[in-house]
Amino acid sequence: MQTKKHLILVLMMICILAVCKSAVVQGSPIPGQAVMKITQNGKPDDVLHGSGARVRDSIPGSQTFLIEIDSGGDWETVIDELETDTLVIFVEPNYSVELPESYQMSISFPDDDPPLLDGVEPIEFFKQPSIYSVGIELAHEIATGEGITVAIIDNGVDFTHPYLFPRLLTTGYDFISDDNDPSYEIGEFSSHGTFVSGLIALMAPDCQILPLRAFDGDGNGNTYAIAEAIYYAVGQGVDVINMSFGTVELSSIVVQAANQAILNGVSMVAASGNNSLDIPTYPASLPGVIAVSGIDTEDLIASFSNYGDYTDVCAPAVDLYSTLAGEDDWGTWSGTSFAAPFVTAACVLVKQLNPDYSTFIMQEHIRQTASTEFLWGTLIPPDPFYGYGRINVYNAVSQIDQAEMIEFGDLDGDGRVSASDVFLLVRHVCNQETVQYSHGNPDVNCDGVVDAFDIEYFINRVYYHGPRSGRCK
Repeated sequence: MQTKKHLILVLMMICILAVCKSAVVQGSPIPGQAVMKITQNGKPDDVLHGSGARVRDSIPGSQTFLIEIDSGGDWETVIDELETDTLVIFVEPNYSVELPESYQMSISFPDDDPPLLDGVEPIEFFKQPSIYSVGIELAHEIATGEGITVAIIDNGVDFTHPYLFPRLLTTGYDFISDDNDPSYEIGEFSSHGTFVSGLIALMAPDCQILPLRAFDGDGNGNTYAIAEAIYYAVGQGVDVINMSFGTVELSSIVVQAANQAILNGVSMVAASGNNSLDIPTYPASLPGVIAVSGIDTEDLIASFSNYGDYTDVCAPAVDLYSTLAGEDDWGTWSGTSFAAPFVTAACVLVKQLNPDYSTFIMQEHIRQTASTEFLWGTLIPPDPFYGYGRINVYNAVSQIDQAEMIEFGDLDGDGRVSASDVFLLVRHVCNQETVQYSHGNPDVNCDGVVDAFDIEYFINRVYYHGPRSGRCK
């Protein structure tokens, strides 16, 4: 009877957690715009007829539309009415999103007279301490990113920069101006995408970069443009996507786009944000997305970095040196936007060595190869500030063995421990039906019996990023 009560409590925890995951702080809707997804047999004209709204744009093949509501219409009422239509899967505002550095008012510091190597690249670029702290130098003896494409969803890039242009693909797109030129535009944060690109090029020098512009020069974007960029990246066959941005709004269209990337095995990396708060940010908090917090030169959490139990790993984010747009070709900048490229580059190098890594296997691999030894002591992961540790690129490329990545409790054989494994185990324990496991051992806590305590162990692993299931001796 006690075991049965324990099981009921655990099942209640599953339901509560599912509800809690959907409770997020509201973002900033763009007045007069909404995003709508309809069923495959639905037609937008039929759905919108008489609503005072019309289609402004669409994402090919997804039945997803950006709709515009007439200036005289009641924007919120139109959305409420569309939600009741049986042909509508979801409808939501098009939320504004800002680059993280706009929150902390972080600005770049151009280097007016950098000492150049061969007249192109500054010495400081290659010898900055952060590069050595993540093991890049040794990692390059194993992989350099050759044959791998990384999409950078940002605010454009300087195609004329001498360090970048050999690596930039011309098949990118500008989802702000709706054209095929994702070059940066003048603004307060015009160099953001160029700076991110430089760091990735430094750490994965032989990769190809696909620039996708979803933000303007002042760092302003929206969830529809971000989703468009993710879909486009997947359609172009990229291997990794860098997303140095975030919002507190859980957007259905961004979730949908991220799921499409997962289905195609694309690794995704996102910055945690620069609000100095313990809040979930998106896309960093989405399943499969590697969330990166920022640390300073003393290996301490950066004063501006967001954090929380969704954090996977941390990376250097203070006083980084990289490429800038325009006349000031090089400079220094700080922010979690620039921590994310360290992890993105690690994924690029790993993909070169094992292109078959799924999204979730990559996430777990990056976690388990991170360094737990910091300047201040030893980390006991998972930690809300540092996740599973500081990204270690050398470990990531030198410890590749997919067989070792498959979790002991991966009961359905999809290469990860997830909610589907939890429910398989629940069915087993409840004796509701005979469960066939394609992989793994349901005795995940290795106590010799399969019971509710194994379910509790799984709950801790899947929802709270607890320790990995061990291999029983």
